[in-house]
Amino acid sequence: MKRIVVFLFFLLAGICGLMGQNCYESTRAQGVSAYNNGQYSKAKEYFEAALNGCPDKPIDHDLDEWIRKCLSAIEASARRQEAAEKERLDLEYRQKEDREQRQREEEERRQQEEQSRLSEAWRQSEERGYIEVTDIVFANLDSNWNVLDDYGETLYASDMRYLAPKIYYNGLVPEERRIDFFARLYDREGDLLMEFDDDYIFVKPGDNTAVMYPVGNRHESVFRPGRYRYEVWYGGRKLYTQYVSLYKRPDESTYLTVDGKSNLSVSFSGDGGSKTFAVSTDAEDWRLLGVPSFCSVENKTSNTFTLRCNGNAGNARKDFFWVETKNDDVRIDVSQEEAFGTLSVSANVPMVGISISSSSSTTQFIGHTPLRYNLPPGSYTVRAEKDGYKYVSPKSVRITRDQVSYAFFQLKKDRWISREENCAAHFFEPKYGYGFNFGDDLVSRHYAGFNYGYVRAHMGLHTSLMYGLGHSDITFSIGPLLRLTEGWRFIDFQLYAAPVVRYDWNTGVADPIFKNERWHLMGEAGLRMNFDDANFGDFSWASLSLGCQFSKDAVIPTAGVSLFPVAFAMGMYEKEFSRHFLDVLGGYDFDNGEIFLGGSYSWIKTHLGFYTSFLVGFDGGWSASVAPLFRLTTDISALDLQVYAGPAMLDMEFAGDMGLRFAWRGGTALSLWDFAFGCQISGSRIVPTFSVGIGIPLVIGTCGAAFAFL
Repeated sequence: MKRIVVFLFFLLAGICGLMGQNCYESTRAQGVSAYNNGQYSKAKEYFEAALNGCPDKPIDHDLDEWIRKCLSAIEASARRQEAAEKERLDLEYRQKEDREQRQREEEERRQQEEQSRLSEAWRQSEERGYIEVTDIVFANLDSNWNVLDDYGETLYASDMRYLAPKIYYNGLVPEERRIDFFARLYDREGDLLMEFDDDYIFVKPGDNTAVMYPVGNRHESVFRPGRYRYEVWYGGRKLYTQYVSLYKRPDESTYLTVDGKSNLSVSFSGDGGSKTFAVSTDAEDWRLLGVPSFCSVENKTSNTFTLRCNGNAGNARKDFFWVETKNDDVRIDVSQEEAFGTLSVSANVPMVGISISSSSSTTQFIGHTPLRYNLPPGSYTVRAEKDGYKYVSPKSVRITRDQVSYAFFQLKKDRWISREENCAAHFFEPKYGYGFNFGDDLVSRHYAGFNYGYVRAHMGLHTSLMYGLGHSDITFSIGPLLRLTEGWRFIDFQLYAAPVVRYDWNTGVADPIFKNERWHLMGEAGLRMNFDDANFGDFSWASLSLGCQFSKDAVIPTAGVSLFPVAFAMGMYEKEFSRHFLDVLGGYDFDNGEIFLGGSYSWIKTHLGFYTSFLVGFDGGWSASVAPLFRLTTDISALDLQVYAGPAMLDMEFAGDMGLRFAWRGGTALSLWDFAFGCQISGSRIVPTFSVGIGIPLVIGTCGAAFAFL
């Protein structure tokens, strides 16, 4: 067996070797034969098979050349076939155009003949509206034109949604045509209910039907039982009239009135009462719906009922209810007058002004004592006041119907110790003064500072502090404050007078008044006006002070004004504005030619905050300041405008610092893009300042670092 296997192996190897020696020649010959027979694709396959699969191909074979010849022949054959196909399609298109042209010419000729034939019939039918109506039937449709009750069936008025006419007619036209009609629907009394001037149908020769525009409501019936008339018109001539009857069901009514009316009203006094109504209807039954809670129904029969109204214990009241059948209703409006009680107010002195208020009303003045006043039942707060008398606590009273409620007030003379209810107790005013001497001019005429006053009733305390911007002198005063008006007045007038101590920071260097002394004694007097309606609790937002500090050598007229410009905005939370401001600050001293660099920080919640800054000069100078900060805008504005002004130290000299900041409305707590202009002043020395939000230097520094790195 082993010998047989060895023999077969050598036999197979010999056959494969023999076949390998004949592969190239035979395959190439087949390709050449196919090429000569015009089978270029098949020839290409033989040449590729010899190129890729015959191991005995010679090195200088020409298979690549034969493959290129096959490809060229294939492309040439494809171009010839494409040209032949295009010529065939062009021929077919020309033949089709000729057929269609002949058909159009034939159609035009036929139409001309048809038009000539129909013109006479058209003229005859025009006068008759192109149609001959033979019948009109009606159906009940819903809003989607679905049939609820079909054409020709019995129609019930309460079931109706849309009454839809269908016209049966004979078309008097030679061909289909749109005809514009108008239709009229008359109600059961013969009055015009609806007119449709833009209705239309498409008329065809012979018998036709068309559904005309329906009439109704998608939610409920708008029809009453009865006989309605429907007319079709064309060109000012009525073509057809049809009647349709809408019936009532056994449990429905064709009429319903109460006391002979379809709607009515009834009113009762505050003590209540009753009224009997007569109901007229052909319905088998009727009912009452929505009877007011303060009423009840008595003695209901088949055609009457009695409405009883309870006594009123409060304000006037109104309501309504319905008398209903299945398909009809009558509304009855019910009103009742308010009931009254009596308030009797007296006091230990005559002509005391009395005002009242309740939880649902504002305070109103009702007269002077002794007083009797009618009021609706309820709880009230009674207030009493009289010029020259102390404030007295209000009283609560309960008014009941047909009863008298009493209130008595014990008033005492005002002895200057009572609390003025409507007046503020605290007064703060930024202050400005302009000083001059008798004989010798002051070097500094401008002063900045503040007034503060506290008054509980009619006596209080006044204090003032001012700083001379050009001379660096300080004035301080403290003294009594007297209120001249009562708490119920609109304007609060006050007088103040106090001794003033004036301190010279530079000991007479520039002001001849001081000579070689630091101290100078003066006096102060002034008048304050406060608008009580602008108070914010115990703090005044609208006050103005006019005063004067004086001595035998000098006079300093002063004026102070409260924060009235932002009084109405102080209660608002400025949620759209930033609260924290961290700025890079720079300045330049024109006197010394010194550059300053530092920073500032501010915090502001609504319209009040504080500002602080610190600067270091390149030549050793420095400055520091702290000041109140005021926001002048609200977040209805895109611009956040702020101003600050306060004391500062400039190289160990007392100075003032003031400025204006511009920011923008934004959602971040920390502002990044604001900028400000300011100025620090000490005598004749001026240091202008400029600051920008921390975001701007960060962007510049980041860009500079990136540029340096690159």
